[in-house]
Amino acid sequence: MKRSSPAIVLLMLLPLLACNSPLLGGITEEQVATFAAGTVAAVNATRAAEPTTPEPSPTSEPPTATPVPETATPIPPTPTTGTAGCTDIATFITDVTYPDNSPIEAGAGFVKTWRLRNTGTCTWTSSYALVFDHGDKLAGPDVSPLAGVVPPGSTVDLSVSLTAPAAPGTYQGYWKLRNNAGVLFGLGGSGAFFVKIVVPGTPTPTGVFLLPGVILLIYVSSGTEMVMGDSTCFDLDAGETVGCGDGDADFAYEVGLVFPIGTSEEIDPVNGAQFRFFGAATPTGAECQALALGSGTFDANPTTYCYLTSGGKYGYLKVDSAGFVLQFDWGTYTFP
Repeated sequence: MKRSSPAIVLLMLLPLLACNSPLLGGITEEQVATFAAGTVAAVNATRAAEPTTPEPSPTSEPPTATPVPETATPIPPTPTTGTAGCTDIATFITDVTYPDNSPIEAGAGFVKTWRLRNTGTCTWTSSYALVFDHGDKLAGPDVSPLAGVVPPGSTVDLSVSLTAPAAPGTYQGYWKLRNNAGVLFGLGGSGAFFVKIVVPGTPTPTGVFLLPGVILLIYVSSGTEMVMGDSTCFDLDAGETVGCGDGDADFAYEVGLVFPIGTSEEIDPVNGAQFRFFGAATPTGAECQALALGSGTFDANPTTYCYLTSGGKYGYLKVDSAGFVLQFDWGTYTFP
């Protein structure tokens, strides 16, 4: 609010006081004017003696905040893109034939089959192909076109004909898929899937078997760290995983659920093969011959068993571990 000057107020009141106030009777207008002039001069002198309050300076503008640059959003890896702008991704399901470390005789031909699922958004057609990527080619083809249509979410069995090398050893070859734009893709978008086999060496003499007047060398063909999955079968004569409908299969591996929680792992002899528990040590052929073997299903415990194959040969099966896959060593004795 704006305030009136005290001198002005006093000048306004003095004429009234001179004319109307009984307390000031007899005061003339000239005396009032003189008094007022003195009052104004006194007020002005008082004001001049007061310290002058400087006008407040304009408030400085607040500092301008430095803008914080936006954080760049990381760009995820770009999936393999097909010609229609969709994505190509494969997921491994299982080895239909010849799981890792399957023994294959030197120079033998075999057909490797993988089961994959199309987890991308492109439909695979006959313009897609299975192609060799790197590693051991095993005399396989460079390119094998897909036989049919595989929509997203569907599974497909992809096969390739291969040949085991002549030299003993472990061999591993890597494969991928190629889309209709000529771009390679595989597991998770870019990962390769593979085949891994073992070519065994020449059987080694392990001892002698005595017959009246005859000494025969005992030979054994064997494998270590074999791996097979649920509901698959193994041929102990040939030393390889086979289909359970194969007449040369010697046993099937079965994994079942046990309620309320748990699994059961069983070995089921097939095609007349027989087994019996032996113990922790590795038996000789003669020791397995001396046991009463049977064809009943038994639990796959980590121990050693004697067997008689469907082909009439004795040997041992040493279970290393059993779960969703069976890992084992084996040895089949041959009596020439």
